[in-house]
Amino acid sequence: MPHLNPLLKCLAIAANALSSGSIFTFPLLSPVLVSQFKLTQPQLTTVLLAGVVGQYPLASFVGKILDTYGPSFCSLAAAVAFSLSLGGFTAEFASIADSPVNPSPLTFYRLLIYSLIAGFATVFSFLSMVYAASKSFPRYIGIASGTAMSLFGLSPLFLSAIASRFFTDASGNLNAVYFMSFLAILSGSVHLFSSFPLKEAVNPSSAASNANSTDENTPLLNHASDIEAPSFDSPKSSMLMTDLSFWLLGLFCFCTLGTAEMVISNIGTIVLALPIASSFSGIHGSVTSAITMRQVQLLSFSNTVIRIVTGFIADFISPTAILSNGVITFPRKHFISRVAFLFGSSLLLAATFFCAANFIQVQASTWILSLGVGMSYGAVFTVLPSIVSAIWGIESFGRNFGLLMFAPFMGTPFFSYIYAFIAQSNKPADSNICYGRGCWQATFWIGHAVSLMAVSISITLWFRWKGRL
Repeated sequence: MPHLNPLLKCLAIAANALSSGSIFTFPLLSPVLVSQFKLTQPQLTTVLLAGVVGQYPLASFVGKILDTYGPSFCSLAAAVAFSLSLGGFTAEFASIADSPVNPSPLTFYRLLIYSLIAGFATVFSFLSMVYAASKSFPRYIGIASGTAMSLFGLSPLFLSAIASRFFTDASGNLNAVYFMSFLAILSGSVHLFSSFPLKEAVNPSSAASNANSTDENTPLLNHASDIEAPSFDSPKSSMLMTDLSFWLLGLFCFCTLGTAEMVISNIGTIVLALPIASSFSGIHGSVTSAITMRQVQLLSFSNTVIRIVTGFIADFISPTAILSNGVITFPRKHFISRVAFLFGSSLLLAATFFCAANFIQVQASTWILSLGVGMSYGAVFTVLPSIVSAIWGIESFGRNFGLLMFAPFMGTPFFSYIYAFIAQSNKPADSNICYGRGCWQATFWIGHAVSLMAVSISITLWFRWKGRL
């Protein structure tokens, strides 16, 4: 029935979003990876980081696939990749659980490959749902993409809550084998079935045709603002790479998303480095696991809430120009530039790193870091799609957004290895893990400095894009 198509598309987007955040639950595996697989801090960081960074190498390529084939194909690709990667993790955890001997040196490389493939799956899923949501609701692109990304941000909270409820024993230890099996089945099957309703979500040729057509439901008067703006075509990639604004936005993403994802991928060892607060009692390992799970959930919750709030507010106080056939129109009155959200996010991130470096003393205090990073990260990712489409056009949104994602692809490992090697240099000689605030304090001061640099970049972009955002 045709009238069910929009509902099925929305359900498919929501289901994909909620099931695709498995890489952000990997910090829950940190105790197992350290105790059973005997990974060092750099090795642990590499495995956890690969899932996050694995989103980005294929971003531009996936963007081109989206522009050509639409989100259905990408959802199917995500189903295959999630099944392979999470199934591989399941096999590794099962083998080490059944074997009393130390794991093979090749185990680290297999874990690395599985984590990387999970990152590939995530970018297929993420870009397809954002693209489908944006194309389905072009007049409210901020709310549409923001809602999709909010559900994606909610995924770690959803999945970690399931882990806590169904896959954690009485002592607080996670059953990694059963949990990863569940993730493999859930992510693979959801993305497989979602590929069917998403087939009609995007059809570039028909979308362009429909944009120029009229019918009995077409309003006689255009309700767009009468603000005039210059016309331009979506730039080619060669022209895009010569645009200083694109490089500045990329540097902003390098600083903010890179430092935020450093925290997200290493939150398990950040918590593990600190002593337990006096208000907690019990076995050290179980309490630490519980607090780590709580930080993953807080990162997800703050990320989700800020995406919803930012998308809603941005669409009504900072409507972006709609680029259709090379002509820009403004649908509503404009109050403030969307770059203000980038400015606020980078300022919040700088304040968060400052507080973390100075005031976090015990595990229970890491909520300051989780809350600030989650909010900053979510706000930046919410406004980025609308900024990219408004400045460089919706026609090549997938390609342009994919190119921009190379910034966090470089920034996340850069800052994560700064964290890893500082922690490694401060660890005891007889331990694989660093303990104490010295493990990450210098890293957070670096994060504070580069976040302030991002603040200055956002101010520059605010002036450069005055009147266009």
